[in-house]
Amino acid sequence: MGETVVRPLIEIITNSTDSYDRMLNKGKEISGEIIIFNTKKKGYVLDQAEGMSKEQLWKVTEKIGGKTSGIDEDEPVRGHFGIGLKEAALALEKTRILSIKDGILNEVTIFFNEQGEPFRDETIIDKHVTEEDRIKTGIKENGTIVRYDIPKDFNRLGRANPNWVYDHLLKNVMLRRVLTSDKFNIRFINGERNLEAKMKYSLPNGELILEKKLKLNIMITIHLKLI
Repeated sequence: MGETVVRPLIEIITNSTDSYDRMLNKGKEISGEIIIFNTKKKGYVLDQAEGMSKEQLWKVTEKIGGKTSGIDEDEPVRGHFGIGLKEAALALEKTRILSIKDGILNEVTIFFNEQGEPFRDETIIDKHVTEEDRIKTGIKENGTIVRYDIPKDFNRLGRANPNWVYDHLLKNVMLRRVLTSDKFNIRFINGERNLEAKMKYSLPNGELILEKKLKLNIMITIHLKLI
């Protein structure tokens, strides 16, 4: 299918839903809100979940291929591609990860330097949050916003077009659990046309084509339904 923004976006979205799942596992209430904003050149994913401290943000962006989703700690997380937030960020042009936790803002920027090597810069460290910070990030209490630039190559064949991205996110099986769940409130904003749509996948209605009881020699009755 070629390079597209869809794969790294799925990883970033999954990081947000993983965070909400951890909150639920600890008995906390969640909004489940995730906003995906996309134009042909840039975008962001915003959640109102746990947020990350400086140490947590450093850990999830520390090394390529590192296990940082929480699976090793038996947390209820998915980790579809096993590549992590840093690798998703590196699949894009330039990524800024801003996170607020317990009134403290931290930011990490991930990009390729002039030698073509992946580089991570701690842009903001342990800053006390101001009202201006909350307005700029959209984070109400705790949460994370991942801002990204889209590589020019992704525009080939329209694969950075917001309509194309929305359609392929909605149909992607990796997000099926998330997009059929009532726990999450995911909204997609087409920044090119200033249009907003709720992302919800409805399973297609099946048609019954066979219903029959089968008796086997081992005296077990099987009720078979084919849909």
